[in-house]
Amino acid sequence: MKIWLTQIGETLPLNANVRKMRTCYLAERLSARGHEVVWWASAFDHMQKKALFPADREIEIDPHLRIKALTSRGYEKNISLRRYFDHFLLSKKMAKHFLECDPPDLIIASMPDHFTAYQAVKYAMLRKVPILVDVRDEWPDVFLNFVPPVIRPLMKPFLVSDNKKVNYLLKNAMAILSMMPHVLSWALARAGREETWRDKVFYIGSQYAERLADAPIPEKFRAVANKLNGRCVVTFIGTMGSYYNPLIIAEVAKKMKENKNVFFIIAGNGIHFDVIQDCARNCDNVFLPGWVSEPEIQYLLSISHIGVIPCTDSIEAFPNKAYTYMSAGLPILSSVQGELGNLIDHKQIGYTYPIGDHRTLTELIDKLAGNVELRQTISQNAAAIFKEKYDADLIYEKFALHVEEIAKERRI
Repeated sequence: MKIWLTQIGETLPLNANVRKMRTCYLAERLSARGHEVVWWASAFDHMQKKALFPADREIEIDPHLRIKALTSRGYEKNISLRRYFDHFLLSKKMAKHFLECDPPDLIIASMPDHFTAYQAVKYAMLRKVPILVDVRDEWPDVFLNFVPPVIRPLMKPFLVSDNKKVNYLLKNAMAILSMMPHVLSWALARAGREETWRDKVFYIGSQYAERLADAPIPEKFRAVANKLNGRCVVTFIGTMGSYYNPLIIAEVAKKMKENKNVFFIIAGNGIHFDVIQDCARNCDNVFLPGWVSEPEIQYLLSISHIGVIPCTDSIEAFPNKAYTYMSAGLPILSSVQGELGNLIDHKQIGYTYPIGDHRTLTELIDKLAGNVELRQTISQNAAAIFKEKYDADLIYEKFALHVEEIAKERRI
């Protein structure tokens, strides 16, 4: 089959330093199964906020997988009007390019963003191409989370057009897929229909963390490598954004400066980086490496003992960080409730703590750092549940098979 994928927010797999994400996993799996895959993407790197190419470019990843990266105006902040218009204009450009190509046999459109997903569904309806929508977030509903509750009713009229687009694209999708049950339920409600066998949840998952016992220490970590021997390493990896702010980790580390059993690594960048850096300025038990590449992430996971997910709001999301930590068998300390909170409690893969509760987080870190046997037991639990449910190799093989089953039904 000829399959199109649309997704503009993932980092493109242009080299080995890139951490693979959902569309990349799926594209590679479909390609490996012999399908001709085209991934329609943005030439603007959402993670690092920079243009990848000065002009539109087509990249051949392997003989069956190509990426069509289209340039756009770009933006500096995830939550901004500039990003909104970047996606809107890029979707119009993408729609124009769709019409210049021979139609595929099937399309899988990611949402967010809803603009490109909308244009993909419009094209599919025009050319009578079956289309699946992979819903990863509740756009545009989540937009209201970023304004004070008192003015949310005033914002709703501005989202009428966005809501119409989302309702249209979900109602006309042949199947709705998602990475979490509650997101699938939300999308089906928007589509105004009951779940069928075609609608399915496929978790994002992750690949197993590599074992790097004999690998050289990345240059970025050489300055702190000699400080880690025998210490429990508490780690955060990710974007320091609206929902996940590791400032609480830096503040806990500051309080635990005299505890020589624990070392903190806060990896990533984002809007809170400068504040976190100021907090940790005189703490020799904290290291902030900034943005980390895929090989550096693998090294970091191999030297870590605890992974922290410092959520700042009561949300249902199952963060990617959880998959990453479980892939390395790390006990998780998390302030996320919902499905992840239930998993942590029921499968004993870590502990949850109340949002913003410095004291409880400090106590849990101290507890795990001081009890190696407990830590190892929780680590084994985390590794076991990852192998059972969240191994990307298994998830995306099932995803690809499901896509083929839908396409087969269409041809009958």
